Amino acid sequence: MWRTAMFTTLLFMDESLLRIAKRSTDEGPLTVDEAVNGTGSANADREDRSQPPPPRRSQTITLLLDSAVAPVIFMGFCMSFLINAFTSTFVLWTYTPLRLGGLQREPAEIGLVISVIGTLGIAMSTMVFPYLHARFKSVPLFTACVGFWGVAYALIPLVEMIVRNVLQPTQPPEPAPPLKGLWGLVLCILVTQRIGSMAYPAYMLVVKEAMPDPAAVGTLFGLATAANCLGEGTAPAIASSLFALSVDRNLLGGNLVWIILIALAAFATWFARGLKSRVEGT
Repeated sequence: MWRTAMFTTLLFMDESLLRIAKRSTDEGPLTVDEAVNGTGSANADREDRSQPPPPRRSQTITLLLDSAVAPVIFMGFCMSFLINAFTSTFVLWTYTPLRLGGLQREPAEIGLVISVIGTLGIAMSTMVFPYLHARFKSVPLFTACVGFWGVAYALIPLVEMIVRNVLQPTQPPEPAPPLKGLWGLVLCILVTQRIGSMAYPAYMLVVKEAMPDPAAVGTLFGLATAANCLGEGTAPAIASSLFALSVDRNLLGGNLVWIILIALAAFATWFARGLKSRVEGT
């Protein structure tokens, strides 16, 4: 089987490694022995070693100062913050007692609902996202998905208000009343959240389109990953602290955290709309 794969690769696939592709163009196609043993790339290797590598520090600074790249990196942080803030605050909200504005659900119920929506997310990423990207392209799709995070955060206090009017709060150790049909409202929040999560693959495509120089691909994706990690590292701590502060001190009826996250999602959506002219101009 490995022999079939090797000969199929040699006969029907183009070389993507630049130094071998350059050697193939200048000196003719590689033989099987050269491809397997690596002898055919010796001259190209010597040429590569003779060329000084680009200064990576200056390349990173140049990308950060680029008017098309810097906003894309910043949007990576905003997107990651919104995604990870929802993950932490949603679980806290569903576990919080009814008298404090939560749903008072058991961990098993919360885990089951999240796992079902996670399965739906797989289907959306593999079947729905390619169709939407082909129809709307990267930046408009990314902007729309970021906007859905504002909708998801806005639905939480609305569902909370409906639950408070339908269910009577209980005192421990009394069990919480079943949600029954109200689970449908919770599922609406999670479906909206899954639509918003398609912002991540759309963002990766936006990063690719914003690339000013193919030689900077590694640096650019490294900066994008760093921005994502920064949002991933700060969002749970900040969002959960805001949630606890809002509930403990009853700030704006316990809804201060949702108002702040809705405002952040609105700002991110507005900012993402400006990426189209910047990315298309690169």
